[in-house]
Amino acid sequence: MDVKLGDGVALVVLGDTMVVMWQAPASLARWQWQMERQDALMATQPSGIICFYLILSASDSPDAKLRWTMKTDFERIGDRLRGQIVVPLGDSVRMVVVRAIVRAILLMSGHSKRQVVVSTIKEGLLRVQDVASRVTPSHSQLLTAVRALAAALKVTLPVELGLPIATDH
Repeated sequence: MDVKLGDGVALVVLGDTMVVMWQAPASLARWQWQMERQDALMATQPSGIICFYLILSASDSPDAKLRWTMKTDFERIGDRLRGQIVVPLGDSVRMVVVRAIVRAILLMSGHSKRQVVVSTIKEGLLRVQDVASRVTPSHSQLLTAVRALAAALKVTLPVELGLPIATDH
């Protein structure tokens, strides 16, 4: 598995899907690093892409300037972002905060209908399949990518988060 490791963020591209794990606080440099890879993926997928984000508890929310940059990027991306699934890992208060920020950014850019924030990795993996195409990776391939990202960032993903998953959907 080809894990791209940045500063506090790692990602894997499989088919039309980018699986991204954010460990460090959101910053302009980290966002630009991810967007360079996302733009490259979009260039190869005329039917659009899926982004599956895992936001670890140490990853602070973006500041106002970065939220504006994210909004602008989502406007530029348009319909090429077929689906965005976000899993904030941590307590329920954190999930509410992340959900509100994600929705606000996507609402301002016109993408609120293409995103979902879920509470477990397992649910996120299932939601990817809701917007899948013929080149979207399987459930087991996505799970392997999640585990590879966790290993690259030296993160332990507890069973309570919906792992492991024994079946391939």
